[in-house]
Amino acid sequence: MDALLSSAANDGERTEAHAYSGLVASTAGNTDEAMPHFKWVVDHRLRSYTEYDIVLNEMRRLRLPIN
Repeated sequence: MDALLSSAANDGERTEAHAYSGLVASTAGNTDEAMPHFKWVVDHRLRSYTEYDIVLNEMRRLRLPIN
């Protein structure tokens, strides 16, 4: 995942990289590892990206605080 994050050249790509890194961690049952990635996506609020909505839905599914 570090390679994915380090290759992101702008906030749009970082939104995608953090979203997918968080989803991989979440799917593996590592919610604590997923949270910083999800928080990055929420904090940067690039709402035009589908990944933003995916992250919000995953956080709701896991009953994680969104703010």
